Parts: sequence; C-alpha cells; structure tokens
Amino acid sequence: MKIPGPVELSAAWSGLPDSLRDHIGFIAFDMVFQGFLSGQAHAPEDRVLPSDEDRGEAYDRECRGLTELYRTVEDALPDLFGPEGENPVWAPINAGARTRDVDQKVLA
Repeated sequence: MKIPGPVELSAAWSGLPDSLRDHIGFIAFDMVFQGFLSGQAHAPEDRVLPSDEDRGEAYDRECRGLTELYRTVEDALPDLFGPEGENPVWAPINAGARTRDVDQKVLA
C-alpha cells in the first residue's frame, strides 16, 4: 500500500461529520489565537500582552491545543493513523506501538 497523499487526506477530511470538522477547526483556530496572545509569532515590541505570565499562560494553552488537535485527528481517522496503539495498515512496517502510546505508558 502507498502512503496517503493529499487526495486521500482530503477524502478523509471530507468524510468527517461536520461537527467534528468544526471542532478540529476550532482547536486550530484557538491555537493560532493563543500563539498571537503569547507573542510566539511576533517581535517583542509587537506583543499584545505585556505580562510574561499572561504570555506564558497563552503559550501553555497553545501547547495543550496542539496535543488535543493531534489526539482528536488521530482518533477520528484510524484508517490514516492506525487503531490506538498500532500503526496503520498502509504503513510500510506495520509493527510496534506508536510513540504516543509508548510515551503514555512511560508517564503513567
């Protein structure tokens, strides 16, 4: 099997329920906004929040959003990402646990 490309990704995205696409889109939108608040994408003089603490909190929310985004997308599309704890069928080497699952066991 071949690695999925843009056509397969587009089809997978289109096949998701509207509510899930909206949820994924909102996570991405919120991440960009939190990045704006944290100042990660701006020069120091262009930051909208003057407090290091406030910018740090926004950065933490952005990071949590990225984790949520990865998990939401992976869980929504097991044909692309494989069932939990397994590589997808299309992967050239379909053996072993994914990094996410290994990390969770180490942290537990």
